[in-house]
Amino acid sequence: MKQVEITKKLNIPTSTLKDWSNSEHPRHDLFQLLTKLLSNEIESIQARPDYIKKSRTQNYHRLLHILNRNTNVSFTINDIIHAFNDIPYTQKIDEEKLIIERFFKECDEVDYKNLIAIKGINKDTLKNIYKDSIASRSLYSVQWNKILNITSINEDNYYTDNIMHIPKGISIIQKLRATNAH
Repeated sequence: MKQVEITKKLNIPTSTLKDWSNSEHPRHDLFQLLTKLLSNEIESIQARPDYIKKSRTQNYHRLLHILNRNTNVSFTINDIIHAFNDIPYTQKIDEEKLIIERFFKECDEVDYKNLIAIKGINKDTLKNIYKDSIASRSLYSVQWNKILNITSINEDNYYTDNIMHIPKGISIIQKLRATNAH
């Protein structure tokens, strides 16, 4: 494959490829491999479900920034994908639990949509992980119950399709308080 095709298909800058073409560069072997690959081989690799496309405009920077803030560990996109896989929450290792708890504590709906956009993360899996995690019983549970469309009947107020429903007993008490206030 030619350098122009490599730049176009793999989003590698031409200046980087020029550096790699130098026989003294540590990535010269990678450059040689890329030039020997055929265009259809690259397309078949990119069609695989575990392929993560590099994007110059947004490289999940905010999500990585939030999850790596104030930690001794530096998480990657692959760590995030692994943390939100189908393994039950109780069987996850501490680092995965840290990623999950930080996500539900510090991220919002935009970050949720960015997380879903990453290949390999399913909405239903994310919802099940949330239900089993500590975050579902925290101060942030109301926000995430709305985002994930979870109905919680155990609380005084519960949400369905962004509409707050008040149980009958609570509504009677509110009416009595309103009439006694006058």
